[in-house]
Amino acid sequence: MSDQTTPISAPGAPPGVIAAVLLTITPRWVIVVDQDQFHRYTELRRSFKATALVEVILDRRETERRRGGGSVTNDRRRDDRRGLGGAERGEAGGYRLAHRMDGCQVYEAEGWVSAQCPECRALLEFEMPRFGEPPARLELRMIHEVVRLQHAAASVRHSVETQAYSASGRELLFCRTAARRN
Repeated sequence: MSDQTTPISAPGAPPGVIAAVLLTITPRWVIVVDQDQFHRYTELRRSFKATALVEVILDRRETERRRGGGSVTNDRRRDDRRGLGGAERGEAGGYRLAHRMDGCQVYEAEGWVSAQCPECRALLEFEMPRFGEPPARLELRMIHEVVRLQHAAASVRHSVETQAYSASGRELLFCRTAARRN
């Protein structure tokens, strides 16, 4: 995964606090729209065109690969793998089915998000909040805070502020999450 940071000032922040806007290139959400729902596909593409965090794709499969509930005699898999996230299959990352709507499925990336602090260049990771539906706009700000204790050396604490908005501009979420060193 490749992250790109652009430093910005933190409005009203105490001294020692630097913020950054994180632009994630890898999609956090993938919306798979059924073939017969082309009008929904174009509507969703238009709604999420401003964000690289959401990818809308048209399902090109013509039929399910496995028909019926029967098992294949020489198949070594124990379960159907489609729709399982990587963490459920024992892998790092992957996608999980987050939401089903009429004519489409929304998959959300699992695992921690990697980032680099623009102030100290430390490699960090944080857990992205989960959403029932993908936000139309997502703003992430990396906070680098120098903590000074009375009888100890100064240390650095990192956190990430997340703000999520709907397509109409309504705020869905605002939270601050701790980030840890990678």
